[in-house]
Amino acid sequence: MPALKTAATSQGEEIPPGLEYLSELKDSSPLQQLAACFPKFAEALKTDKAQEATECFAGWFWGAGFDLGVELPEWVKSASVKYWEAAGLNFTELKKGNSKDIGALVGLAENAPPSISPSKPEQAAQNLIKHIKTESGDFSATELKKYADARANALKMIQRIAEPPQRVKVFLTIACAWRQVEKMESAGEFHRWLVTHDLIAGGTDAAETRAVCRIIGFNPHGAAGRPPKKE
Repeated sequence: MPALKTAATSQGEEIPPGLEYLSELKDSSPLQQLAACFPKFAEALKTDKAQEATECFAGWFWGAGFDLGVELPEWVKSASVKYWEAAGLNFTELKKGNSKDIGALVGLAENAPPSISPSKPEQAAQNLIKHIKTESGDFSATELKKYADARANALKMIQRIAEPPQRVKVFLTIACAWRQVEKMESAGEFHRWLVTHDLIAGGTDAAETRAVCRIIGFNPHGAAGRPPKKE
């Protein structure tokens, strides 16, 4: 499969029109990249909530391939990976030019609500999608089918992200609120915390919470945790 000439241009290579901003962003830190994509996160970085916001995003986006330099427990990393696997978009493969994940990205962009006044990152993203659509014509027949199928499946992906299964919500919660979660002294306390915050249904068996903890290797007793369960 030919590599897509997106923002990842080499030195001396001409940058496609409209992708200059993304080319500049590519050379910035992961923290700067996420701040550019999430204005509220960028605002939080300028306040006394900067560390809290950074730790939240560090856990959330670890599984998407963004290392913000925060020392994360292994169980937090595992929860983040599980969340992004469920979301269906593999950023690591996307960076490699995987046609399936490129198709998913295009499909997500096509189904996103239109913005009346798009920000600079949004404008750059729109230009990138146009560029990808043009270059997708160079895919082989096999890669083109993967690209088209993933693109058509985007609505289902959006639904999984907007209304994730309960277990996936717990993975996301652990990844984002890990500083609070790590203070839990028992699986029972963690379970009650999830119920209190309406993150799981009140009638959920506590065994489900214990199962999630086992999967990611989280030991809610103040310990570092055990190795994630192999499924």
